[in-house]
Amino acid sequence: MLRVVVDYETGTEQVDLDTIAELSQGVSEALDKDDPLPDVDSYELEVSTPGATRPLTEPRHFRRNMGRLLEIERAGEPVLSARLKEVDDDGVTVAEIKPAPKKGMVPKTGPDTHIPYASITRARVQVEFSHTEE
Repeated sequence: MLRVVVDYETGTEQVDLDTIAELSQGVSEALDKDDPLPDVDSYELEVSTPGATRPLTEPRHFRRNMGRLLEIERAGEPVLSARLKEVDDDGVTVAEIKPAPKKGMVPKTGPDTHIPYASITRARVQVEFSHTEE
């Protein structure tokens, strides 16, 4: 199995299916031509994106997800659900999203908080089916 994961270095544009298909074709042709695996009779090639809920581990990952809802874990702190507002060299600024007290009520948004990268033990995007900017 040869797995190739593609993503853009900057910006918030998502890699589309046509691009994935083109890259898959190109990698397959290069592997067939150059035969870098002479001792392998066959292989399975998988070309994909990192996925919507991949862990955010580098500043560029956070930059690509501006405005999205994140789940952030920090050592000794409760898990934080927050909207990503800003990204800088030291960390991220988020607005905590507090759960609605009752079903059907709008969740509350807390004040902006800066979180240093060093204190983040795990962060990932939360998939939302609908979102309107406040």
